[in-house]
Amino acid sequence: MMSIRPPNPVPQYLLERLAKGDLPKAQADALRARLAEQPGGVATAMEEIEASNRDIFASHPPYVVANEIRRRAGVSAKRPRPFILPALALGAVGALVLFAVAPRAPSIVTPDATEETIGIKGAKAHLVVYRKQQGAPERLTTEDKVHPAAVLQVAYVVP
Repeated sequence: MMSIRPPNPVPQYLLERLAKGDLPKAQADALRARLAEQPGGVATAMEEIEASNRDIFASHPPYVVANEIRRRAGVSAKRPRPFILPALALGAVGALVLFAVAPRAPSIVTPDATEETIGIKGAKAHLVVYRKQQGAPERLTTEDKVHPAAVLQVAYVVP
């Protein structure tokens, strides 16, 4: 059976993007309306794209294609080994050296009853959260709600 090509066919790359959900909503809606006017409609077009994708992946598995691209580019399939272990070992040695040469803190001595002690009453360590609102910081309270795209700064206050 010969398929009749519509007078204004939708480009294949737009069909692919529509199937993957990569188009903005307005463009996707317009494209679906355009497809609805064509023989078979949206469902047929999406079924054809899915069938085409299955055929392509069956005949060209992604790992085979990736290896061939690496071969043609002259890149080894093996990734270079990161220097994590030497870096960790160097960091551990550095920490031990700092610990060994650091001056020891004096033992805790409780003041006599005759000595006067001045301290901050009631102050505790706490977090303060600020939100960027129209270019200026706004301190948030526990009742404020934050949206996922909000820009926040967290401060840790130690008395």
